[in-house]
Amino acid sequence: MQILMDNDLISNEHGVVEGLITIGIRLNGNNSYGKVKNNIRLTQKGHDFAASLSNKEVLGKIMSELKESPFKAVFEGGQKLLEHIAKKKIDSLIAAD
Repeated sequence: MQILMDNDLISNEHGVVEGLITIGIRLNGNNSYGKVKNNIRLTQKGHDFAASLSNKEVLGKIMSELKESPFKAVFEGGQKLLEHIAKKKIDSLIAAD
């Protein structure tokens, strides 16, 4: 969850991320975690990342070519691959007219 927060992929329902408590996770005094009722949501960046992972072609390339890469490279690479696939589809639609 912290990695999702660090990369601006999730927020609370108000678009705010100010620590784990914002997304409903409380660190108790005995180093255990508790749950607080807070709604969380994917940000636009989170939706974009989910869209790239839901594309089988993009996910396959990420798994085979970028699996050892830092998160930033995986995120940006996934976005570029998805854009490339979309551009090819748009080009084929335009050519068909």
